Amino acid sequence: MRSFLPLISILLSSSLVLSAPLDVNPTAVRYDNHRLVRFKRSAEILKFVEGQSYDIWKNTASELHVRVAPREFDLLKHFDHEVLIADIQSDIDYEASQQRKAQLAKRATADWHASYHTYTEIVGWLDTLAKSNPSLVTLVPTIGKSIEGRDIPALKITSNNGGQKKQFWFQGLQHAREWISGASMQYLADALVKGYSSDSSIKTILDNFEIIIVPVSNPDGYNYAWTKDRLWRKNRRLVTGSIYGVDLNRNWPDHWNQGGASSNPRDETYLGTAPGSEPEVANLMKFYLQQPRIAGAIDFHSYGKGMKSAVNQVNPNNKYVPQMDAALYVASGGADDWFFGEQVAKKQGFITTGMTVELSPTSSSPGFVLPPEKIIPVGKEVVAMVKHFIQYVDKNPLQPK
Repeated sequence: MRSFLPLISILLSSSLVLSAPLDVNPTAVRYDNHRLVRFKRSAEILKFVEGQSYDIWKNTASELHVRVAPREFDLLKHFDHEVLIADIQSDIDYEASQQRKAQLAKRATADWHASYHTYTEIVGWLDTLAKSNPSLVTLVPTIGKSIEGRDIPALKITSNNGGQKKQFWFQGLQHAREWISGASMQYLADALVKGYSSDSSIKTILDNFEIIIVPVSNPDGYNYAWTKDRLWRKNRRLVTGSIYGVDLNRNWPDHWNQGGASSNPRDETYLGTAPGSEPEVANLMKFYLQQPRIAGAIDFHSYGKGMKSAVNQVNPNNKYVPQMDAALYVASGGADDWFFGEQVAKKQGFITTGMTVELSPTSSSPGFVLPPEKIIPVGKEVVAMVKHFIQYVDKNPLQPK
């Protein structure tokens, strides 16, 4: 559980293949007139929204961001609040329109990072990246299958200069609606490959370390977010009746079911029937433990605020504040605790620096629905932060417990 471990959750604020258009699916879930509402955090409001299984988008020590359906707003408006987004569907529609524009522009620029991509397109792009750069990139076509049988691919990026290198692990898209986390992992992989011949800091990293990237940790949920429900968060396990989904980031074994997770399958933070019950989590753990020397690991999510100097070098207008997890909120069964935890330490013989990074936007609109023109700015910030993270962890290894 995050509040039990001295992990830092770094919160980040921001500002080649043609994908199929993001056309409106007439059967997709719509969120017309749903609001994103910020509430001043209190025991009363937290108890109310958790008891009614509201969709909490952000939960910090000072505030809650909650998606509120039109019929529910009157029940909550007496609490101290501010409406951040008046109509979430309008943001979803805007993202879709910008996606289509980006795809048209990409025909001229061939820029992969101009738009978001489907799971199938990402798998193809990873294969192309590896085949085009065999001296730097190794594609692991699957580290295991999802609940619906989709592959979970990974990349290993390093130069072939021999030696037993420390490894660093970066993963995205545990939560299906957080598209920017997967897009930033693709940007990171591309930047490392392209930067090896032009950026001395990247060359130093790849000559001395191996980088492991898992861009799509939850392929079924991500596919469902594309085709049916843009705000889908969980995986696609059929739990009971017509209820689907386990929150993968409440299903990791360390401190499972010790707060900040729900045993109600209808809730967004449903933790599953047992620690590591979900094949996505089980396969991520299995592949992770097959790696002998992972010194640092980051699980990328959105959205949040804050960060520090490494990202200020890219976007000086950002204001960054490093925060301890305990100052945020309890969320047990997360990947970051497992990275840092006893099972990994026993296997490797040392402690991994494990973190969660919350990506753009800062605190309000557009929430999880970040338009595609933000992919490159956020990607640049992620590259800068990853460079700093690797350098820092290498110089400041955690001591044994």
